[in-house]
Amino acid sequence: MHLYLFPGLGADERVFEYLDLSGFDCTIIQWSKPHGSEKIVEYARRIIAEQITETAGITLIPSGLVHIHGLSDRILPFRFIQNAIPILYGGHLMIVTLPKIINPILRHAINK
Repeated sequence: MHLYLFPGLGADERVFEYLDLSGFDCTIIQWSKPHGSEKIVEYARRIIAEQITETAGITLIPSGLVHIHGLSDRILPFRFIQNAIPILYGGHLMIVTLPKIINPILRHAINK
């Protein structure tokens, strides 16, 4: 299966560095500078057109597809979050600090 991974705003490919994505063919979508007064929808369409080469059987994994959220996140506290899988001791950088907990959750979501 080919996965297209889209890091969140302000992040790059390093956000996925500690995840175990072995067995998958992965392409990390790169952020690019918006064109002039390009709207977010236009920007998203352009990035997809420029970087996604397949037209069928695409699986997009944006950072929020599987909404996990750390109970110890001080930047965006859990009490403000809805419909998320809570991660005990997880903070804002838990994708880097707790990959052993996040990997099985992500694999389960991909294989659904």
